[in-house]
Amino acid sequence: MRNRIDIPEGLYGITGDNFANGKSNYQCVEEMIKGGIKIVQYRDKRKNSREKVEEAGAIRELCRKNNVLFIVNDDVAIAMLVDADGVHVGQEDMAAGNARAILGSDKIIGVSA
Repeated sequence: MRNRIDIPEGLYGITGDNFANGKSNYQCVEEMIKGGIKIVQYRDKRKNSREKVEEAGAIRELCRKNNVLFIVNDDVAIAMLVDADGVHVGQEDMAAGNARAILGSDKIIGVSA
């Protein structure tokens, strides 16, 4: 039997250093959660992989404590390492079928159209 994640209705937020006004992604997600966000997509184009894993892991725990879905942008490996609820892949990233094969049937796979 296939597990299924229910997608909540409500606000979907995406982290982004360009829009953070000097705050960390973690701080931004804290504020998003206080504002009623239901899904967070972690997107960071500046940090190295190790920094992303550390930050994404901390944000994942924050989301888990607050019953917020956590999606990682572009990077299936980081999504797997931090046990994200899913991953969003763009046109030039890993194919959705390959992401599904790696992450399994109980994770969300989003794809840019």
